[in-house]
Amino acid sequence: MLQEAKAVIAEMKDLGMKLDAVGYTTLINSFCRSGRTDEALELIKEMKNMGCKADVVTFNVLLGGLCREGRFPEGLQMLERLPYEGVHLNKGSYRIVLNSLYQKDELEKATELLLLMLDRGFLPHYETSNELLSSLCKKGMAFDTVKALFGLVELGFTPKPDLWSLLVEVICRERKLLVTFELLDELTGWKGRMLSLTAEIDQ
Repeated sequence: MLQEAKAVIAEMKDLGMKLDAVGYTTLINSFCRSGRTDEALELIKEMKNMGCKADVVTFNVLLGGLCREGRFPEGLQMLERLPYEGVHLNKGSYRIVLNSLYQKDELEKATELLLLMLDRGFLPHYETSNELLSSLCKKGMAFDTVKALFGLVELGFTPKPDLWSLLVEVICRERKLLVTFELLDELTGWKGRMLSLTAEIDQ
């Protein structure tokens, strides 16, 4: 099919016509939806050779294709690289990969991506944020939870009330996480509230 697509592009070129970004994106989406993301990547190169610039919509389609095939390292590399190549990603770009990582239980990679998102000023979906934080807690990754929570709160995020209780429970269960508790106390400023929850859990 890639050869057929190239043949159509070549024919259009012979006729003095050019396939625009919308046309290329449609073809790329077809490849990605049929599990042929490598061929979609080849079309990106073809676009460049034809002087057609891929936009954020094109790359979001490609990110979706990579994630559906479980090719997370390539998706993460793309998110890291594209802004330096002049591509203006949107929040959807990051959410596509973050949601896929969370669904596949790739929590460490999801946390790294979340921190990159926050550093670039993008917030995940509210439910995804809470679910990811909750999953980190349940895996005993309290320090990662608090780091992520710091970044989220700085951008106006308010976690669900039961997340606080879950986080404090994990910290109290893992007695060596004193540094994490101190970070949490600094984040909330609710020292009395935290001590009260701790006392309730210890009973």
